Amino acid sequence: AYCQALLPHNDPGDVEHFRPKSSYWWLAYTFGNYFLGCALCNRVCKRERFPLPEGVIACTYEERETLGAEPCLLLHPEHDPVEEWLETDWEHELCRIRTTPQVAPGTSEARRCEESIKFFRLNLDIRLITERFETVNRALKAVPEALAGGADKIREVKSLASRYRPHGLAVRLMLGELAPTLIPSVEEDFELWIAELLVDLARAEKVLAEMPDSEPVRKFRIEVLWALGVAWQHPPPPVSSEEVEARLLAVGCLGDVSALVARL
Repeated sequence: AYCQALLPHNDPGDVEHFRPKSSYWWLAYTFGNYFLGCALCNRVCKRERFPLPEGVIACTYEERETLGAEPCLLLHPEHDPVEEWLETDWEHELCRIRTTPQVAPGTSEARRCEESIKFFRLNLDIRLITERFETVNRALKAVPEALAGGADKIREVKSLASRYRPHGLAVRLMLGELAPTLIPSVEEDFELWIAELLVDLARAEKVLAEMPDSEPVRKFRIEVLWALGVAWQHPPPPVSSEEVEARLLAVGCLGDVSALVARL
């Protein structure tokens, strides 16, 4: 949610509390306070820290109704217009993250952007910089053929620019300057993600057909089904739940997904 990095195979990710449960204990089981974080962002950068402007005292349980007005120094991945406030300098060799020109210097928005960049080490973590650079560079190399009409390259570029892929934002910002027509729509993004989930599901089921006692693969299959269930119940507009349901029905997994959704 903060660095857009690809989770390594040995890091399944953490359920990260945006407002830490140590200070905001009543939000410990509030779904809207959860984000997916990598081990570095959650356990090293954030931990129980939640920076507030100087002089601001954290909201208490008794004041919880005013929580929405509490100023904080970290950008909220869902509520703040991150794509309007942050950009990637894709021409720089380090693909640095920086504040966009539309954020006026000296404003609270500018301070929050700068604090978030620094807090999560977005321009200091070499692993993160390398991954971001390689993703943008791969997309750059594919752009000429994609603009020439190459179907495979168009799909490759749009997949790299997806909102569901690591560093997709950096690629979209680059495309906004060089090839706006290649920026995927919300519907295209969602379709690519669903297609990837269904491929993962099919592969897991093939492995289980040969090794039905494989617990890691069984767990992976359930995780994919959960993802499909959330996609079905809460698709991004203008995609409808009915469209997703029809897709799941067509591939024969609607029953398994429905069984999980019924538990929500």
